[in-house]
Amino acid sequence: TLFRSAGITVVMITNAPRPQGPVLRQLANMNCPDGVFDDLVTSGDVTRALIQKVEGALYHIGPGRDFALYEGLDVTLVDQPEYASAISCTGLFDDYNEHPDEYVERFRTYITQGLPLICANPDIVVEVVDRLLWCAGALAREYDKLGGETQIAGKPWNPIYQVAAERAAKITDNLPEK
Repeated sequence: TLFRSAGITVVMITNAPRPQGPVLRQLANMNCPDGVFDDLVTSGDVTRALIQKVEGALYHIGPGRDFALYEGLDVTLVDQPEYASAISCTGLFDDYNEHPDEYVERFRTYITQGLPLICANPDIVVEVVDRLLWCAGALAREYDKLGGETQIAGKPWNPIYQVAAERAAKITDNLPEK
């Protein structure tokens, strides 16, 4: 609020693999105070832009709770990777019980098929209560190590900062002159 009270535009960025709407609701449920930022950019928002560039179907890797990522997009999701043109990864299917090593063999197959992997959450791990859980970034790291093509949307990679800067500029351009 200090920056905002000084007239500085604040755009919050997060590696949440969901679009802005669900993340804003999550922040409200966490009692995040109103007015601490002007806009919010999620890695899910940036991932949606990458997904829209894919020609063909997507295979989703991640928990079902992340399907909000695809809402409103003209995209076909397939249950089997052999019918996909790309992989969209929001995390492990079961982040409480699986390990990234369990994905190596199937990744070799996907790489042989020439499937690029779009990573919606570049975090390697996240702390949930008293536990560290593996995230999509750990899978993207494995995919990359195996020689697969990866596209990463969130911080610390550039695409999310570009979107945040564009949104900040748009807000700043629309502010009344002082």
